[in-house]
Amino acid sequence: ALRTKKVFISENPSIVSFLLNQFHSLDPRIEVCSPMLCSSGQPSHAAVLLLDFLVGEGVHLYYGGDFDVKGLVMAQSMFERYKGFWHPWGMTTQAINWWEDHYKDDDSFGQLQTLTRVDWDSGLIEKLINKGKPIKIFQEMIVSLLFREYINKHKVR
Repeated sequence: ALRTKKVFISENPSIVSFLLNQFHSLDPRIEVCSPMLCSSGQPSHAAVLLLDFLVGEGVHLYYGGDFDVKGLVMAQSMFERYKGFWHPWGMTTQAINWWEDHYKDDDSFGQLQTLTRVDWDSGLIEKLINKGKPIKIFQEMIVSLLFREYINKHKVR
């Protein structure tokens, strides 16, 4: 049985690898309580069955993915399927503000195609297409924010 009712899911394997390496550098007395899964993009049928089971057991899913069309569509789909149990992990307007504060002079973002909405953050799409210059933010660009959110907000003793 899980000792927590929270599971963190990343779209990208590199994020999980990075965060696990970061945990190894922490004080060994710190206990990481929330499991982390990687969907490697669109969740497979097996992954969906696992997530369905976890939600059926009352587990809340904290999902993080890229701020591009595919990443946001996957997140929206999971939001709709697991309503009430799905939460964004770094996929918020706040994360974009953090990215802009730390990397606003970085030219590494590309074009974002038009999306109509994401239900968990009403200002997110507007923020991504702010001032007529759409941006695309990959999880790797906010990995330190994801690590801090995991450590500070989500059940680490």
